[in-house]
Amino acid sequence: VDRMNQMSPNPIIIVDSGYKILAMTRAPIAERPDLEMQRALGHMIDTNIDSLRREYVYEKTRALQYPYYSVDPNTGYGWITCLVNVYGVEAAQIGIMELYHEFSRYDYELSDYLCKLVSLELSKDDFYRRNHAVMHSAFLADLLAERVRDARTAEARAKQLGWHSSE
Repeated sequence: VDRMNQMSPNPIIIVDSGYKILAMTRAPIAERPDLEMQRALGHMIDTNIDSLRREYVYEKTRALQYPYYSVDPNTGYGWITCLVNVYGVEAAQIGIMELYHEFSRYDYELSDYLCKLVSLELSKDDFYRRNHAVMHSAFLADLLAERVRDARTAEARAKQLGWHSSE
């Protein structure tokens, strides 16, 4: 991510399909305290997930099959969104925030290239080849490896994935 920032100073966030943050621009994003909260938690917060769902951002990106530009109606910031596929399975999403400069066609090309690089990197992990339900498997792996920080975080991620608890 930091090497990409040398080409484009706009903030970059890479999340897996379970909304866990895989990588994020190092520099703090003072304009968006919600993104800093996500950085601290290690996963996306509900309001941002709800916004993506309400605006059908991932669906529109899938239909376009190329980086998609949208403006977040809650914040007014533009975003390029692209999808990372590993072995034919959508494994992650990349968001680039239009903050320090307006996007040009080069930003779309760079984000498409970044998707391919992230896909290559993730394909090195045999986990993605063996698990087609990646987002659920990744969350379960985090739980089993005790990488989830606390019960509230576990409950939030389970809710985001549509998991229902029973006694």
